[in-house]
Amino acid sequence: MPSAYLLATTGPVDGLGTPEARRQQEVGYEAIGAGVRGDVDVFPELIKLKEEEGVFSVQQGALRVTPGTAGADTVSYDMPISARVPEGTYDVRLVAFEGSQARCVGAGSVSLTQTGAAKALRTLAMDHGLLYGIAAVVIAIVAGLATGLVFGGGSKGH
Repeated sequence: MPSAYLLATTGPVDGLGTPEARRQQEVGYEAIGAGVRGDVDVFPELIKLKEEEGVFSVQQGALRVTPGTAGADTVSYDMPISARVPEGTYDVRLVAFEGSQARCVGAGSVSLTQTGAAKALRTLAMDHGLLYGIAAVVIAIVAGLATGLVFGGGSKGH
């Protein structure tokens, strides 16, 4: 089971090739879940959880294909990536379906890294837990005092 699975197609997944061709190319949830079975079929619930987290997504009809010169088409897609997708290097494949056949026509990799405030907060939380905890408490106290001054008049008690 991959840690992230983002799929974009030109049309409905069920209309792409045969189930066997999709399974061989790992296209669609059924293809990646072929080995995830047991006494109770929890795979659909696992997919729901992963989609809610933003690490699994199937966007049917999202790929744009523009006819190019000399028979070479251009494929484009703006991929929204959730901040919850773990950092790492991910495989990217372009699979073409012709009738019942499927073949990989392009492959590469994408490296995801966090930057800016997200990276700083994660580093602080993971590498300096005590400092992160102290900062969280100080921020909560300051926010509480500021709220009391703005909305409570500052001198009234409970």
